[in-house]
Amino acid sequence: MKYGVILDKLRDLPLFKLSLGSKELFHSNFLENLWEVNPRLFLNIINRLLPKGEQLLENGYELSRELENFDICLHHDGSYDLIIENKVKSIPFKEQLKEYKVKAEKPLTTPRFLLLSLVKNFPDCDELKKNENYKEYGHWHIVHYNQLRDAIVQEKELWPTTKDRTYIEDYCTFIDLLHQLQQEILKDIEIQRLFDEVETFKRYRLHDLYIKLRISYFLIKLKQRLEAEQVGPVCFLKNHGDIRGKYKEPGIYLNQNIFRSVGQIAAFIYKSHDDKGDIYEIVIQGDQYRHGINSLERGNKTKNKVESQNLLWESIQQRPSELDFLNNILSGVETLPKTAKTSKKVQKVGPFNGYNHDYVYRYVKCDKMTVDELLDIMATDVKQKFEK
Repeated sequence: MKYGVILDKLRDLPLFKLSLGSKELFHSNFLENLWEVNPRLFLNIINRLLPKGEQLLENGYELSRELENFDICLHHDGSYDLIIENKVKSIPFKEQLKEYKVKAEKPLTTPRFLLLSLVKNFPDCDELKKNENYKEYGHWHIVHYNQLRDAIVQEKELWPTTKDRTYIEDYCTFIDLLHQLQQEILKDIEIQRLFDEVETFKRYRLHDLYIKLRISYFLIKLKQRLEAEQVGPVCFLKNHGDIRGKYKEPGIYLNQNIFRSVGQIAAFIYKSHDDKGDIYEIVIQGDQYRHGINSLERGNKTKNKVESQNLLWESIQQRPSELDFLNNILSGVETLPKTAKTSKKVQKVGPFNGYNHDYVYRYVKCDKMTVDELLDIMATDVKQKFEK
């Protein structure tokens, strides 16, 4: 097995087993313990991760956990000096970091912002690094966990000589193995199937890491391909509902999710300034490649879900371009509509799938396709639908 040696080494580490209960809390707990063992050790490690000119002073800080939802913060005299956000089992989003920035900044004080992320290249990474975006999202220093491990090792002279030293050594080994695993997960991904090894990683309770790393890679590459062909604007978003709420402008909105251990990559195509405008969706969910239409205006929540979907389908039948969009999925491959759970009184009127009152879709199986093949197909479909 490609990942077997690294996964088995992780499984044999007691700290790895302890981390599985709550991955992000575990790493925050470790950092908090370093502070309790030796504040000087903690500060030296953090200062190695911060750029020159932003180092912390030697004393006077108080460390708090989950204060105003910050994973870790250092503060004194009512002001925040350092905000640490841990991202292990989730991918960072600029909107969440913007909220933290607003809460942390106070008159005459600007804290340091440190983002510890297991996913090194995530969709919003480049946006957060742009100088012109610092004012809006905060000047976040993005640090990979392997850099944290190196900083800890560089301060080995300050490690305690008690039993705490052993668990620090184990933590460094743990992080090093995670780093190696991350590299293997992304190695030669272009010629592999997107979610090929999910079941393998489930046995080690690391499928969420595997899925998120590969989704992040895919979304970044998809955005690059669309922008290279001047299709867009293209941006990432955390919540599907934000399109009609925060954004509303025509564009292509890329989104990722994990639903019941199944990875999902979505491109939402929004073409109308009207709040009730339709959203066209091109989605990879597990082994399915989907075309879907979400229409608040043409659904009817006063009716049964299937009745409402029938109304939307009947409307789509009158719009040739929309019918083509739903039907022309991977040309030449037969579509596979599921058998819907319908009541005796309400039956579907057409070959579609759906959920909620205002969403219908069709799909084909894509489990035999490589990542590069899926990227080509999805980029082409998004471009065609956005430009029509």
